[in-house]
Amino acid sequence: MVGSNKSALGIIFPNSYDELVPELVNVRLMASIPFASRYRLIDFMLSILFW
Repeated sequence: MVGSNKSALGIIFPNSYDELVPELVNVRLMASIPFASRYRLIDFMLSILFW
């Protein structure tokens, strides 16, 4: 989309908890759970938002 002038607004709620993995979200937010020892789940949401 070269030359496109579209604006968008994205809202991410990183403080959501999941009852399926209570051991992981006892101490930290669901978005800050490590994935593949290098990334956090929030990294995937942000990269898709700004793609």
